[in-house]
Amino acid sequence: MDESSIITTSVNLYNEVFIGFYSKIVQWGQWLFAAIFGLSMSWSCLLYAMDRKSFDDSMADFLKELATVSLFFILMTNAVSLFGDVIITATQMGESLTGIMVDPSSILGNGIALGNLIIAPVKESSFIFGGLGLVLVSIAYIAVIAVFIRVSIDLAVTIIYTHYLIAMSGLLLAFSASPMTRVIARKTIDSILANAVKLLSVYSVVAAGNFIFGKVAGFLPKDDIVSFDIYIVSITCAGMFYLLATFIPSKIAAIISDSIQEIRGADAVGAAITAMKIANQATNVAAPVIANTLGNAAKIAGSVANNAAAHAGNTLSQGGSVGGAMSAAAAGASKDFASALGGSISDKFKHLADKLSGGKGIAGTDHAGNSNSPPGVAQRMYSASKNLRNSSSQKQ
Repeated sequence: MDESSIITTSVNLYNEVFIGFYSKIVQWGQWLFAAIFGLSMSWSCLLYAMDRKSFDDSMADFLKELATVSLFFILMTNAVSLFGDVIITATQMGESLTGIMVDPSSILGNGIALGNLIIAPVKESSFIFGGLGLVLVSIAYIAVIAVFIRVSIDLAVTIIYTHYLIAMSGLLLAFSASPMTRVIARKTIDSILANAVKLLSVYSVVAAGNFIFGKVAGFLPKDDIVSFDIYIVSITCAGMFYLLATFIPSKIAAIISDSIQEIRGADAVGAAITAMKIANQATNVAAPVIANTLGNAAKIAGSVANNAAAHAGNTLSQGGSVGGAMSAAAAGASKDFASALGGSISDKFKHLADKLSGGKGIAGTDHAGNSNSPPGVAQRMYSASKNLRNSSSQKQ
């Protein structure tokens, strides 16, 4: 291994180790996702049951929530490939923009080369100029080397931290299963995207720095020191390069940071409004009505749990892992609940339209055994669970 590439090689090794953790971390993430999603779904069912208008008026919001959860789940289970492509794209854009390959080793190598040019004339200078020049040249040398070391380390840490975030996203994105904890997942995505843009900015700043220091190197004396002006200029350019290399990427990253938080506070406000709405309704309905709605909530929550268990059991019966079973439980229960809820609302409208047109409505069986009401959400969920178990038994 060439000594000039040791730092970049070390960065790559760190990245490989952290990315290697992802396969295990995402299994924990799937289990956590299923647990949070199950609790969130049960709570949502309770709220829908207590709000007599929710099944009709909140269908769009519910489907949007399912779509959001599904998107985060896809990101969580494919984080390495999806976010890895983002980092690769940012790197390729930087190379295409500047025409150079920027990595921690190349930055440090440029600094060492410039430092050698700065210090080379000292041994050829006269005693007076050599003595006086040694102090100033040493300061210039240390300043330039220190700046390039710092920029190289900053770039290395940014790359390593980004890959560590990608590996940990297998767990952190699991918090997206509930609106109450989704801010953690959003911050994770924010950080990864911000670091990708930061890497692109580092490319442009380093490329500009290479051009400036190339000009400075042309003015450095080759043998005897006759003027100290160029060394003062070198120190100034090194300081400017350091400030630009830390200021610009950080400011650009700050623009991207929190970009996924445009609805920050909306969940809390929505929860408060929902609580006020429930409290207002609770003061205006009789105790039997409250008991009935709570009973419906329990039925729906129980049917969701039963359906999730059916999907998990089906996966395990086919030789799947525990993580896969939890993932199947979350995805399957979400899909069946959306189908049951949509079918229930659709049948209710058809039932009402048929009765208004003089018919008897859509045939079904309600909780009292009457045949004039379409099946509810809980009944549809239990039916889907039964069909799934029967299908699994036939395969065995």
